[in-house]
Amino acid sequence: MTRNTFDYILSKIKHRIEKQDTHLRESIPANMRLAVTLHYLAEGCSFNSIKYHWRIGKSTVSMIIHETCNALWDVLMPLYLKPPQTLDDWKGIAKGFEEHWNFPHCLGAIDGKHIRMQCPPAAGSEYYNYKEFHSLNLMAACDANLKFTLIDVGQAGRWSNAGTMAIPGDEHIQGYPNALSYCFVGDEAFPLKTWLVRPFPGRAITNQQRVYNYRLSRARRTIENAFGVLSSRWRVLQRTMIGQPERVSTIVRALCVLHNLLQSREPAHYMPTGYTNTDDELGLWRNSGTALDEVRQPAPRNSATYAIDMRNSFMQYFNCNSGRLDYQEHHVLHRTN
Repeated sequence: MTRNTFDYILSKIKHRIEKQDTHLRESIPANMRLAVTLHYLAEGCSFNSIKYHWRIGKSTVSMIIHETCNALWDVLMPLYLKPPQTLDDWKGIAKGFEEHWNFPHCLGAIDGKHIRMQCPPAAGSEYYNYKEFHSLNLMAACDANLKFTLIDVGQAGRWSNAGTMAIPGDEHIQGYPNALSYCFVGDEAFPLKTWLVRPFPGRAITNQQRVYNYRLSRARRTIENAFGVLSSRWRVLQRTMIGQPERVSTIVRALCVLHNLLQSREPAHYMPTGYTNTDDELGLWRNSGTALDEVRQPAPRNSATYAIDMRNSFMQYFNCNSGRLDYQEHHVLHRTN
């Protein structure tokens, strides 16, 4: 983070974190409060380490981080992580996915990750997930540029959720006779819905279905990249967080809005070329890992007829002359051989 960006953030939240001096002691300055918080988020240090580095009490460190993260979310969220409100907002996201990842009418890539946390007192198995550790779920959607557009954090680790919202209706694409729906893209962990498409399951699938799975994967990788950048840049996510669930939720929300802010203000520094997954001229992915654990849920037993038809429409479009990519068949053959 550059000095200019630090000063910009400070100017936005200073009124929320600044404290008055008392007759007993001077208050900790707002710039120091922000620096302490960013130190903790970026390095993932323990409160004890922060205490000795900044020479302030451990309980004061905890209070500063909680108050500053709340301020970051409350002040910066309307500027950098405001959910899409209008049809034009949604269509702008879809235009980005079509231009960058060749997936039309995509409203975002969606996925969920487990945020490791210490077991809260008297929580029992409420936050204990199937991977055998305690966690909160971060469910998120992102745009074509890896910015988060929707987030939901705070559900117990063995739960997952998805919602519905007002999205654009079906529209035609130039050169293709059938109307295509607007939808989110997800992996095999998600059910097939009228507003969300997922891959064709299994290995015994046709080449047309493989092409569809590849095209969907190109768009879906954006959310995996977004989580990868988030956990790489903010190392607090690479350790087990200590604190009540509401405090962990506050930290994660602040991280998501800081991710979007830095993507907007200094993308070359925050996410330089080659830092995330890319695909080459043959459409082959270079994989990179993430410290966040994926959320998984059972595959659905039944899907609505409309949802099945919607997925088939995308499959047909990706395999017709107006929707195909020159290298997609080569990619499919490379994966199957």
